[in-house]
Amino acid sequence: MDIKRKYKNIIILGIIFLLFYIYPLLQLLYAKMIGIDIIYKNEEIILNISDDLSLFLKLLADITFGAMLIIFYRKTIAKDFKEFIHKFGEISDIAIKYWVIGLAIMATSNILIAKFTSLEMATNQESVNNIITSSPILALIITTFCAPFIEELVFRKSFKDAMPSKWPFILTSGIVFGAIHVISTLSTSLLGLLYLIPYCSLGICFGIIYYKTDNIFSTIFIHMIHNGALVLLYILSKGLI
Repeated sequence: MDIKRKYKNIIILGIIFLLFYIYPLLQLLYAKMIGIDIIYKNEEIILNISDDLSLFLKLLADITFGAMLIIFYRKTIAKDFKEFIHKFGEISDIAIKYWVIGLAIMATSNILIAKFTSLEMATNQESVNNIITSSPILALIITTFCAPFIEELVFRKSFKDAMPSKWPFILTSGIVFGAIHVISTLSTSLLGLLYLIPYCSLGICFGIIYYKTDNIFSTIFIHMIHNGALVLLYILSKGLI
């Protein structure tokens, strides 16, 4: 990779990562557009709306940001989708193999954390469970389809473009992916750093999958299966539908 292209991809990564952080603010824009009052209390933004409407606004924000990513990465998405369909068996075999490894590490580390510490479940997972309980159908759509599509383009595609070397890409994207999912846990205890192990292990395995297949739909596909399976199991176990 030439120097000019390298720095261009690093700048693109920075912009996309910034947009990933701020695009949830679109929910406020959509709320304002339909006449919902935005309340500021103790430096916090409060929307006095139902859980269903809150999730619907999140879905709109996800769709908007997802559409932006599709437009920006349209050539890669079109090319990779055709290849994914054509080589589905080969690509899915690789994806499932490394997902199972990541899932095993994730499950084992979660069990050990629960057994040997006083930590509750990661705040991210607790938030997801609350969302599923309040509106299972919308939550299923957001977590199974929107989140994997957005996260894989952000954490895999943009990171690999910026750092094409194998292990720098795999480790960096996996660690940042894990950190994003556990950062809120650190507000209660530094022991929450232990949750980096399960989340980073999954992120690293997704990185390996993308590096080996060089097809973004390999990780979108397996990420959707991962999230969808967990959400469905939770819904069925709680009798929510």
